Amino acid sequence: MADEKLSGLLLKMTHKLAKDKEQVRRGVKEVIKSIKRKKAAGGIVLICGDISPIDVVSHLPVFCEDNNIPYIYIPSRDELGKACRTKRPTSCALLVAKESFKNLEKFKQIVAKVKKTNSYLQNPQPSCSYLSTPVQKKKKKKKKVLCVDT
Repeated sequence: MADEKLSGLLLKMTHKLAKDKEQVRRGVKEVIKSIKRKKAAGGIVLICGDISPIDVVSHLPVFCEDNNIPYIYIPSRDELGKACRTKRPTSCALLVAKESFKNLEKFKQIVAKVKKTNSYLQNPQPSCSYLSTPVQKKKKKKKKVLCVDT
């Protein structure tokens, strides 16, 4: 969980990035789509800690680790929703700064802080191959039928 200071920095950066809708992706579906389409490089995922049931976002950390994307938990989904410039609470958000973003250096510093606090990025584990490889179907053997005339 992000401390109060880091959480405030992340929410302020989210508010600045939310001016351009392409830099912030809200919600589990959009975040997963962006990560799968490789649009999350250099970004960071914010996951809310007050989601109920937790199963809604429980797969996100594993998915982020497999794709080497830093993530961090923040305390409130209401605050994240306001920072994303929406009226609705948001369970998670993906922040990706464009090269034209005027606070790009500050964004990179915040991403570096998050990477430093998370141990999974310093000691990368081998990725789970079962998530990325397609399932192969077993071939069915054809049964031989003998016709017997009586």
